Amino acid sequence: MKVIILAAGKGTRLGMPHPKCLTKLKTGETILERQIRAISKHINKKNIIIVVGFQKERIIDLFPDCAYVFNPNFENTNTSKSLLCALE
Repeated sequence: MKVIILAAGKGTRLGMPHPKCLTKLKTGETILERQIRAISKHINKKNIIIVVGFQKERIIDLFPDCAYVFNPNFENTNTSKSLLCALE
């Protein structure tokens, strides 16, 4: 089994200088950390595919054990295009 996490967008509605997935929760961990922690209880991290775009290097550096797909058109597309990138 593989899991796809869509994390390519800027999250502009939050008004943050970083991707939405790197927003800290009250627990101190980021949204993406929480997702990966929960999912990795059931599957190997190499089977977690994260679609990245905005500040992709930052996300990849934080979670090197996951697999990555880059959406080169993340600024002009929505989540369906990111999902399509992961499925191709």
